[in-house]
Formats: sequence, structure tokens, C-alpha cells
Amino acid sequence: MARGEEVPFLQTEYREQLAKLSPDGRFIAYDSNQSGQQEIYIRSFPEGTGLRRVSPNGGTQVRWRKDGKELFYVEGDSLMAAPISTTPTLTIGSAERLFSDAHLTFGAGEDYLNYDVAPDGRKFIVREPELGDSEVRIRVVQNWHEEFRKQD
Repeated sequence: MARGEEVPFLQTEYREQLAKLSPDGRFIAYDSNQSGQQEIYIRSFPEGTGLRRVSPNGGTQVRWRKDGKELFYVEGDSLMAAPISTTPTLTIGSAERLFSDAHLTFGAGEDYLNYDVAPDGRKFIVREPELGDSEVRIRVVQNWHEEFRKQD
């Protein structure tokens, strides 16, 4: 392969989209309808071997935490987080629900995600639809994990 030449990474009969390369460059996470519904999968990169499913109940809009130790995705109207280790081999922990927000599913598609995550994985921004001529607002939720501690 010549430098700069495009080469398909994955060609299947399924709909794979929103691929994100792991921070260490060894894995790629994406969503696919291979199971009959959109789910989050991880494969080695650039080989494309070792297919592993991350989401047990559907998933879209995958993002890596900056250090690669967590994978975030949307399941229904919930933001999920799965612990990940990429060394020495790929290990995927059970995903946990972080919070729910109806805006996580609004207009999501192949070209964009409805949320972003801070490098430390502790703060999130969720995109809300513009409603007519109303003023633009940014809502930041801090200490969201405290809400769950109160429930224990």
C-alpha cells in the first residue's frame, strides 16, 4: 500500500458507522446492526480481527475516554459507560448507566454524536435541539454521580 492510499478497513453486509479509534491506536469501536439492532463493537486495528460486542442491549454513538480506560455509548435515552483495558489484551467490563436524557437520541445519525465527554470522563455535554426562536442555552451537569450515592 502506498502512503496516503485509502484502503477499506471493513466491508460487510451490515451497517457500520461512527467508528472511533482508541487512544492507543490499537482498537476501533463502532456501532453495527450485525445482531439485528445497533450495537457497539470493538475490533483490533488495523488487522480488524477479534470482534467483541460491548453493548448487551443496543447501542450507538460510541466515544473513548481520553486515556482509553472507558467506552461511552448511548442505549435508548441513557448514556452508558463500560470499563476497558487494552493491555496486554482487550478486556471489556460490564457497562453501567450513567444518566438518562431524552436529547441523547434526538436526531442522532451517521454524521454526528449528541454528546461529548471531557478527557477525564467525568463531565458531559449533551446537544439539545434548537426550539424556534428561543434563546440558546448550555446546561452543564456537575457532580451527577452524587445523585446516585444518595439513592444507596
